[in-house]
Amino acid sequence: MKKRILSMLLCCLMLFGLVFTVSADPDQPEVDPVAHAITVTTENGTATASAETAVAGTEITLTAEANEGFRFLKWEVVEGQIEIADDKFVMPDTDVVINAVFEKIPVEHKITVKPSKMGKAYSNPKTAIAGTEIVLTAEPDSGYFFAGWKVVEGDITIASDKFIMPDEDVVIEVIFSKESAIKVTTDGNGEASADKATAVNGDEITLTATPKEGYAFKEWQVVKGNVEIKDNKFIMPDEDVEIKAIFAAEHKIVVLTDKNGTASASATDAIAGTEIVLTAKGNDGYYFKEWQVIRGNVEIKDNKFVMPDEDVTVKAIFAEIKDAPNDDDMNVKRDIHFVLVKTDGNGVGVAYPPYSEAGTKVTVVAIAKPGYKFKEWKVVKGGVELENKKIASFVMPAENVILEAIFESDGTEGDKPTLPDIPKPDFPKPDKPNKPDKPEDPSTPSTPEAPSNPEAPSNPEAPEVPDTGDNTNVLLWVAAMVLGGGAAISTVVVSKKKKEEN
Repeated sequence: MKKRILSMLLCCLMLFGLVFTVSADPDQPEVDPVAHAITVTTENGTATASAETAVAGTEITLTAEANEGFRFLKWEVVEGQIEIADDKFVMPDTDVVINAVFEKIPVEHKITVKPSKMGKAYSNPKTAIAGTEIVLTAEPDSGYFFAGWKVVEGDITIASDKFIMPDEDVVIEVIFSKESAIKVTTDGNGEASADKATAVNGDEITLTATPKEGYAFKEWQVVKGNVEIKDNKFIMPDEDVEIKAIFAAEHKIVVLTDKNGTASASATDAIAGTEIVLTAKGNDGYYFKEWQVIRGNVEIKDNKFVMPDEDVTVKAIFAEIKDAPNDDDMNVKRDIHFVLVKTDGNGVGVAYPPYSEAGTKVTVVAIAKPGYKFKEWKVVKGGVELENKKIASFVMPAENVILEAIFESDGTEGDKPTLPDIPKPDFPKPDKPNKPDKPEDPSTPSTPEAPSNPEAPSNPEAPEVPDTGDNTNVLLWVAAMVLGGGAAISTVVVSKKKKEEN
């Protein structure tokens, strides 16, 4: 048993010796330690480390230098498990990133409180760095009171006479004030007042005016004080104010009609200078035509006039719609709108219905003269759209419409009258006359009395023949003249022959 234990112990010793021999082999290479990177970042200054790389356990020293106007504040560890103390740290077995933080050196800025003739004002302190609380004090003179602070320069908000100092200079103005009197008078044609009898500079004042019967408020007149009145209000200046209310007599406005429509004015009473707007609308079958001034020196334009210093009476005139459509009347405003169809003279055009309300379907027809054919529609007014067909339709807009039908030649001469065949007259051929015998010498006859000239018959007035453009009658007249001339020539020839035979 003892021999077996000794044998096992001997084997263990031999195995241990073998392992020790192998591990202590001088030919096995040693492993070098790993160097890690050190990165230092910064703004508003420069910062460096004593080494750019280092192995674990190395002591690293940091250096920081601020730019002008800044100072070093602290180190920030961005990456790596390290602790920096006295600008030093021990390098870990990892990369390290450190940021150097600088801050702006605080600058003291000035607080200026503008002086006032109505009291004293100052700040505490008079200079301070950003973030400091500043306290303001105001001491008005006798007869005045403190009204507030006004910030002239600096991004601050004053509350309870305090503010936080910004990173810039500050200028403040103190406001002292006193109550000033407000006096309101009138021209005797009404009453007027202000909502305050006294007020301080900067207060808003509201004025009220109540005219007497038959009058209306016209305007405010500033008698004293540098104020501007708008919508019956003004801002109180640092002085007394006196204001006068001016009233004007109202005049009547009467609107009459001819019973074919309704009409009205924007006011029944108004003072001189007021703009009055008139309105008129025709009954069914009628449209508004014009305004007639019955009384008052007014000129109505675009249904408006300026009220004179007297009563005014106007009358609305209406006319039947069937009398309306012509070029001069197409711009009259009414509920019914018209369609006017023109042509270029080579045909005719019609619209049905010729007048209607907006939204109604309207049909137009173009009929060409012989020798022509329809070409296209031309929209002169109204902005409607329709096909270029001789029978077309469109929807009536809310305005009058003017169309023109355009025609063109169809390549033929049309139905022109032809000249009738006129037979040539058969004139009789006269015989050659015989030579007369020589007469005996007669006794000289007495000279016969010359017959008296008969009075020429008066020419009847030729009737006026209207120019219709039809050439048919003209050609017939030409034919008649030719036939009549031939007959006259035949009569003369026959008469001459009979005389020669005798």
